[in-house]
Amino acid sequence: MEDEVVLRPLRPSEDQEGEVPLRPTEEPPPGADAPGSPRYVRGVADPERLAIMGWSNGGRLTNCLITKTARFKAASSGAGILDTTMEWGINDEPAYPTVFKGGFPWQKAETYRKTSPVCDPGKVRTPTLIHVGGDDERCPPGHSRMPYRAPKEHVKAPTELVVYPGEPHGLANYDHRQAKMEWDPAWFDRYVLGKGKK
Repeated sequence: MEDEVVLRPLRPSEDQEGEVPLRPTEEPPPGADAPGSPRYVRGVADPERLAIMGWSNGGRLTNCLITKTARFKAASSGAGILDTTMEWGINDEPAYPTVFKGGFPWQKAETYRKTSPVCDPGKVRTPTLIHVGGDDERCPPGHSRMPYRAPKEHVKAPTELVVYPGEPHGLANYDHRQAKMEWDPAWFDRYVLGKGKK
């Protein structure tokens, strides 16, 4: 892609200088996306050419945001979580419930529900490219198959799922990393810039 601007939002724990970090489980404030809002007055982002991507927790954030808004013209979700209760039960991190959720599913049921886009993938209209390692124990491939099926089979939104054989949570194989680095820009070129076939 050409002339990109990359926004790397603060994690909730990185709140600095009074800035309010993005919380994808909440709706944006009224008027936040209106032309003339501070976000667009600065001329940084073209609201007609927005894309989103992330890996791991960034994949979960991507999955959450594309169920809440159609503002993004394309998305790439890598090794993302769709169901945080399932994630507690099957991932390889024993600290997951206390670090990310402040407790177990039976102690923080509302937190787990609010941070799980599992019931919303039928709302997705954003063309979404999904990547996951076939042997990922941190965010197992089932999390990536769910957001693939609903848009692809029921909503008919453009969606592709790439499972990298033998890969763990991070892509270790050079050829797989190179493939991802080529696939993402091609996806964004197609759906954000309108280059190539849709």
